[in-house]
Amino acid sequence: RMEWRSGNVECARDLFQRGIWANPDAKGSCHIFQAWGVLERYEGNISLARELFKCAIRIDPRSKQTWDAWWKLEEDQGNYLRAQELRSLCSQSQVAEDSTTLDFSPSVLVDGDSS
Repeated sequence: RMEWRSGNVECARDLFQRGIWANPDAKGSCHIFQAWGVLERYEGNISLARELFKCAIRIDPRSKQTWDAWWKLEEDQGNYLRAQELRSLCSQSQVAEDSTTLDFSPSVLVDGDSS
């Protein structure tokens, strides 16, 4: 990001690509794809930004940062329905994450005691 903020877009792209090549399936790659997508969005490469956000979501479907960046892109492009769909998908992914940590054992449901 520092390269991009300094105006060196090509160097930033190269660094993002190297980061992805180093470990394409790692959770951390989600953040690289997301940041790269933001760069491409502001550079006017909307289709590429969308593809990069999709890559990030494939790696980590619960990445609120990525979902937020993607729906904001769609909203800024005037795709309000798509932006709403993405916000909904983000909410669903957050609920799915929350439900995996809940204790639905019978004793908790009957007694209300989760300790």
